Amino acid sequence: TSAEIWSSGNALGVKSAALYLRPKDSTTGIGEKIAEINTSQDATAPQVRYIFDVNTNNFPTGDYELFLQATDSKDQNSHPGYAHMGFKFDASEWSGTYYPIEIHINNPNTYIFKGTNSSNYTTNSNWEGGSLPPENFNGVIVIDSNCEVPANYHLNIGVGKKLQVNSGKSLVLKAN
Repeated sequence: TSAEIWSSGNALGVKSAALYLRPKDSTTGIGEKIAEINTSQDATAPQVRYIFDVNTNNFPTGDYELFLQATDSKDQNSHPGYAHMGFKFDASEWSGTYYPIEIHINNPNTYIFKGTNSSNYTTNSNWEGGSLPPENFNGVIVIDSNCEVPANYHLNIGVGKKLQVNSGKSLVLKAN
């Protein structure tokens, strides 16, 4: 029997698992939910082994805390079941405890619009590397092909950003 089962006192099964991310040393809750898996669609189980598909391109380069929170079939929060945490505490005292894994995200400092498939700014495949710059990006955006920003997209060129439109290329901002 695994530590996850015996330390919880029951085996109600894992109904869902959510992955949260927040900047390291932040004190604002458990972070932003970046992925969730409904594990009960397969069958509730005492423990789960799933893979999350997460794109971190929307987060600036830096140190972060990654936190996994599972809930059982009665919506009780799980306790950390990684890094041998099942052997370090009584689950009744630690249900829902925040115990993150530290990670580092290293995103590019420059995004280049190549217009590979179209002139649409918001099409990921039009960007070198396959993803458009995140809204909170502080780096260089290079327009190396004629480009149109759709009316419903909020292009924010703020402090710390540089927008470079190469010679003979155009950037059109569509109005609502």
